[in-house]
Amino acid sequence: MNTRCSLAVLIAALALGALQANAIVLNWTHSQLYTSITEAVAQALNRDIIYISTGTYNETAVIMGKSLTLEGGCHIQTFPTVAAYKIPGAMSYVTHSSGVGTALDIVSSTSLVMSIAVTGVTSFAISVRNGAILTARYCQSAFNQATTFGNGGGLCVLTGAAAVLEHTDISSNSALFSGGGIYVEQATVTLKSNSVVAANAAITSGGGICLLDATAILSDVTLLQNAAGVSGGAVSLSGGDLTATNTLFAGNSTAGDGGALYADLGTATLDTCLMASNSALAGGAVSWAADTCILRNNSALRNNQALDGGALNATTGSVECISSVVAENVAGNGGGVRAVGGGTRISLTACLLELNQATNSDELVDQGGGGALAMDGAELVAVNCRFLNNASSLQGGAINCNAARLVVTSDFSQAVQGLDGLAADFTSNSAAVGGGALFIGGALAGVQGSSALVADSSFLWNSANAGGALGAGPCSTCDIVNCLIIRNSATNEGDGVAVGSSSEVRLVYCTIAQNEESGVEGGTASLTNCIVWGHSALQVSPSNDIQYSDIEGGYASGVSNLNAYPQFTDTDALHYTLLDLSPCTETGVLVPGIDTDGTGGPRVIGLAPGLGPFETIPEPLGAGMAAVVALLWLNCRRTVCGVVGTLRNAIA
Repeated sequence: MNTRCSLAVLIAALALGALQANAIVLNWTHSQLYTSITEAVAQALNRDIIYISTGTYNETAVIMGKSLTLEGGCHIQTFPTVAAYKIPGAMSYVTHSSGVGTALDIVSSTSLVMSIAVTGVTSFAISVRNGAILTARYCQSAFNQATTFGNGGGLCVLTGAAAVLEHTDISSNSALFSGGGIYVEQATVTLKSNSVVAANAAITSGGGICLLDATAILSDVTLLQNAAGVSGGAVSLSGGDLTATNTLFAGNSTAGDGGALYADLGTATLDTCLMASNSALAGGAVSWAADTCILRNNSALRNNQALDGGALNATTGSVECISSVVAENVAGNGGGVRAVGGGTRISLTACLLELNQATNSDELVDQGGGGALAMDGAELVAVNCRFLNNASSLQGGAINCNAARLVVTSDFSQAVQGLDGLAADFTSNSAAVGGGALFIGGALAGVQGSSALVADSSFLWNSANAGGALGAGPCSTCDIVNCLIIRNSATNEGDGVAVGSSSEVRLVYCTIAQNEESGVEGGTASLTNCIVWGHSALQVSPSNDIQYSDIEGGYASGVSNLNAYPQFTDTDALHYTLLDLSPCTETGVLVPGIDTDGTGGPRVIGLAPGLGPFETIPEPLGAGMAAVVALLWLNCRRTVCGVVGTLRNAIA
């Protein structure tokens, strides 16, 4: 700062006499020296600037009805001239030991506070209320306890007020009820510029931050190792809106729901955020029971743990994940995500779900399994997503559905993810019971089973006891379209697809090839425009409805089926597209409503659609083929010329 007072200030200072020796607070605007912050604030006028020397102050400072600037961490010189110097990195410490009142109370004013630390307060540390606006820079609120009001150990922002925290640390505070670090009710809080909320604790909700009908905006913030007894280890949202950008939620915990975030009302948008190593009873990172939650732009939920929903547990509302990652999470049910109830919807677009684990092995639990996702009566739509190396101790290595609605497909707008241009990819998932990649579960008690549409997807190296790639439980309905199901395995039945009793499974334009022993096994299924080839024991169980399909060894019934090697492009390199001269090109039947193949290209190129997920596009004449055609034409021309020459000679 390096500021100096005028000669008039010098004369006034010399006149202060004994006060000079004890002066620690300077009202720079009016060149007044004080021995306490409380006195300086009380005597200040609107827009005054107050500098505070380093040290510890036992204060109850109230800024009411006027706008002030307070800057701590200063060295204040009183003789021979009055001056104030900012000490880089230094703070002034404010405490309040009486147990009544507030150390720093901002009421109906707009104030800027810098380099002040509030610590050791057992009633109110900092409060902002009655429409006040506080901007805090390079400040700290630490080791405070909210015992009187019971909320907001480090900071309370109440009705109509707003607080903006920049480069500020709210840590090691506690609350008897909610908001161990920060409590916001019908107000707004903004944290940014590397602010930290860490090691705070609340007996009930919001170990770090509690929002009640409030708005919170977080940008470049760290929420670390906060804890709550009931819900929301880092953040609890009960009405209002949370927006977080470039924010880290790590090591937060609760004995209840939502290790990092709990919401029972309101909306949340998480943009480029990381939620890692959080834990809870349900929803290791997020427990959602509110309106809409959006995670996008490379947000990641990693290494979180819970009994239900290792990363996310949703019981109502909508959760949308866009271009995000759910990885290495662990739970009893729904290693990555668990969604429950008919009013709950999960939407995934261009997401990666990998290395999640569902560890519950109690087969009596209907709503279990799902290494990446467990859907219990809820709805899942996954577009252009990858499911890799997820595992379940029950059903559904990647996804387990119980009386749920499932859509897995592509909109062909993203970069290619799976094999041969298929956008959705299920690789190396495993289940101890059914459905190495997908289990389309049967009915819960008295409820219709799951319904599923799985399209434009590849299934590779998945494994289970039954249904290496996909298992369909009783009373379920499943449409599998434009899918490639290869090299999966099952210890019991259905290395490719296992069909349960009373289920309805329809495979259209699919290739089921080179799974360990069997292709499609179990109950009753229908196959149209499919290729089933390369299984050592069984291609398709008998008594199925097979039409316009290529079945190795033939099939005893059906319409227009083939028994001819499909001529895949290169199976050693996992390319199961068809060569131009394959007997499976242009030999299918048009299926209404399916206008594209698995890569988004036209379903019919020639006279009729081909079999399997890939239409064969005739190659243009390359240099080699053009040379062959030219040679044939030259030979033909020579032959014609020779015949003409012979005729001419004969006539002559």
